[in-house]
Amino acid sequence: MRKICGIVLIIVLVLCFGIIKSEGKMKKIKRIKNTFDELYTPDLKKKNKDINSLLTIERHINEVLTGKEITLTIEVGEVSGYYVKETECYHVIFRMIETQRLLTGVMKSKEKTDVIAGDVIECTGKLTYNIEKEGILFKIDSFKKLYKGKKYQKYCNTKEILEKEGLFETKHKKLLPTSIHKIALVTNESGAGRNDFAAVLKSSIEMLNSFGLKTRPYEILHCWSPMSGLNCPSGVKAAIDEAERSGADIIVVTRGGGSYMSLWSFNSEEISRAVFECKTPIISAVGHEHDTTLIDSVSDVRASTPSHSAVLVAKLLVISL
Repeated sequence: MRKICGIVLIIVLVLCFGIIKSEGKMKKIKRIKNTFDELYTPDLKKKNKDINSLLTIERHINEVLTGKEITLTIEVGEVSGYYVKETECYHVIFRMIETQRLLTGVMKSKEKTDVIAGDVIECTGKLTYNIEKEGILFKIDSFKKLYKGKKYQKYCNTKEILEKEGLFETKHKKLLPTSIHKIALVTNESGAGRNDFAAVLKSSIEMLNSFGLKTRPYEILHCWSPMSGLNCPSGVKAAIDEAERSGADIIVVTRGGGSYMSLWSFNSEEISRAVFECKTPIISAVGHEHDTTLIDSVSDVRASTPSHSAVLVAKLLVISL
């Protein structure tokens, strides 16, 4: 009998402990929920007292944003171009800028627009929010071009100055050497251009060797520089100066592709003049084939991509028979 009483007592104690522990958990959960609720405005808390997912938050933000038509006058930072979706409508994406802030605008249109990066447009539409994709999107219903933006005007002015001084003329372009050993690579330490160049140079040399062509041993000197942003022009200039002082046979200025904004520094007068004044031949390999900046017009040779520049350099390493 005592044994049975003891077992019953143990069971009762375990149950009590479980209830106490469970109540503790419930208090903790309630405390977390109260803290979470404090993050929201009184209006949102009234609409939904049990906010429990990001989807719910997204829904609330859209309730506030959608339905209100607004008109913006803003500079276009980038036009990504057209693509066809299942609806067979053309979509054009604008990256609109204001200092360092960006807003993505999407428009459906079956007619191609002549808007280019640097245009200032007045557009009417509605804001939407999507956590999974772009965050806040501006769905454009209609727009009209107003004038060219400050950045585009600056680009045109710089181009005109350099053109008048003859920096783009073919007669100033240096021929690539027929025999090289030391290659100076001006790029970002953590950028994709560096890796692309090294990998393609190696594979190109291996391919040339497989055809029975002998190549010279080579050395790559890395001259690091920011490849976008405010410090890019001075950094690239300093890296080119370093490469020239090193006695390199050829200089490759390279970085991977990017937006209009991230490549903007390569339209600077400082970089163009540094390339022009350099006595060592320079290959520019900035961005992808469709990305063109002023450095491409001043450099001795323009490569369409970092990989293309590596192929060009590999050919210069072939020992002539």
